Amino acid sequence: MAVARLTYVKSRGEWSLGVSNSNGDFRRYAPLSTGSLTSLLNEIDADPTCAFWG
Repeated sequence: MAVARLTYVKSRGEWSLGVSNSNGDFRRYAPLSTGSLTSLLNEIDADPTCAFWG
């Protein structure tokens, strides 16, 4: 089950983060939608809003 989608935005040189909903569709993760790969992975791991791991 996919809980997150990381996409590299070449034109901006940054990563974007999407979160999966109950239908398996992805939407922008509003608290931290773009940044470095490390910062986004840390956000997924910490999951402060319970959006990824419940």
